[in-house]
Amino acid sequence: MDIFASENLVHHATGRCEHPKFIKNQYTGKIVTVPCGKCNVCLVSKTNANTLLCNIEEAYHKYCYFVTLTYDPDSLPRVSPEVLEPVTDMFGKVADCMQRFSFVCRTPRLSCYGQSLYEAFFETSYISSFMYKTKTIDKTIPILYYKDVQLYIKRVRKRLAALSPLSVRYYAVGEYGPKTFRSHWHILFYFNDDRQSEDFIKIACDCWPFGRVDCSASRHSSAGYLAGYVNNYSCVPTLLQAKPFRPRSFHSFHFGFAPYEADKEKIYQDPFPYINAKVLSLNSGFVPGRFTNRLRVWLFPRCPCFSNTTVIQAYSYYNFYNWLKSICPILRDNEQLPYLRALFFGETRLISSPVTDAVREYVRSLFKQFSPTPELINDFEYFSAFISRCLYFSRHFLRVVCDGNTDRVFAVSRIESIQRFYTELSQHTLSSWYQAIQEYAQLYPDETSFACFFDDSIGYSDELQESLPLVKQIQEMYVYKVKDKIKHKELNDLNNIFIV
Repeated sequence: MDIFASENLVHHATGRCEHPKFIKNQYTGKIVTVPCGKCNVCLVSKTNANTLLCNIEEAYHKYCYFVTLTYDPDSLPRVSPEVLEPVTDMFGKVADCMQRFSFVCRTPRLSCYGQSLYEAFFETSYISSFMYKTKTIDKTIPILYYKDVQLYIKRVRKRLAALSPLSVRYYAVGEYGPKTFRSHWHILFYFNDDRQSEDFIKIACDCWPFGRVDCSASRHSSAGYLAGYVNNYSCVPTLLQAKPFRPRSFHSFHFGFAPYEADKEKIYQDPFPYINAKVLSLNSGFVPGRFTNRLRVWLFPRCPCFSNTTVIQAYSYYNFYNWLKSICPILRDNEQLPYLRALFFGETRLISSPVTDAVREYVRSLFKQFSPTPELINDFEYFSAFISRCLYFSRHFLRVVCDGNTDRVFAVSRIESIQRFYTELSQHTLSSWYQAIQEYAQLYPDETSFACFFDDSIGYSDELQESLPLVKQIQEMYVYKVKDKIKHKELNDLNNIFIV
């Protein structure tokens, strides 16, 4: 078994992350291990997964357009670093040491103009070097302002909707240039209508008033390259990795789920045999189908206390949205949560009635049954979060899982399918775990350390690398993969302030 053939084995053994972390589920109270999202393994996995989703969307749509948006100097979103409570030297000048900076918006067209968007400690020399690299006259730093591209996508889709009612899908990525860190956007648009395709380039250019638009139709041979390009990553300075400024991607709802949409009945009947036999025919070839986390949550949503709840008990939670609409038909979706808040927290405008009393009693029983901390029922923030989750979760179940079918028998059958799926998933995971141990024992017959198979929290620590030689080889392989996929690598390597 060579290093690439055993990659899945080591993924299973190490939790698929070099530095896994622990978080607390705010709804169940359980501590779970999650990937860090920043290590080499996470970066490669995220890139490959998103590239596959883009390829799936392209394969299920007739047209795919690649759009790049750049800014002119006057429209470029930018911030200026200002020192808060500066530390000065003996001559009264700002000392070259760690200072607390506030990054203030300096683009007049933005609603946040003049406001501080981020505060953090940086070396004065680091900020000076950074501004020298950006080559802006007013000593500001370009940033990604996500509202610009969100509004742009809305304008494009609105113009295209006037030509055809068929849906338009998108995948957008924000990034910084390698030389001066100038912010720009890459977007992939997917649709099927011929009329939309005829006018798309003109519409795409007209809807961006802030600079240049490069737009071209994707050919089948280039679709895979474009999907990989927008999902590759470039090294960015520490400042631009901060949450308000960091590059990230976003896309249409249920992006890449098209192959499974039409086969939901088969999936709910017998999910694992279906997914194991599922082959996706893409323009770049054939790939096996698989359950991603997003697909699992979309098709098989779990309510709180899922493992300790019967089907009939869970039905009250899954059907909450329909029950509330039936007892309060005059309420629109956006009015339900304010109504429930007022009902529970003493708004005088609500007069006690059989309806309000029934709603109050029902939601209280729901809270006590499914909340991990029922004693917080009078806590406004916690209660609001719980009710918001109830409404969103129940609406998703009824609209997506049940396809709008409000029949009780049908909904109960879907809940049973969800419970059966997670039972089989546990069995499948346990079987894979035993198989991984067996494969590792065959690969290293003299190795006696199997700690990584018993503790998901173990990442690529130094101790683990010493005890498991294969882990070190896999880590080195992912370092190579990350460096090989970095955009503009030559130019990036010239910048000493990058962190690779």
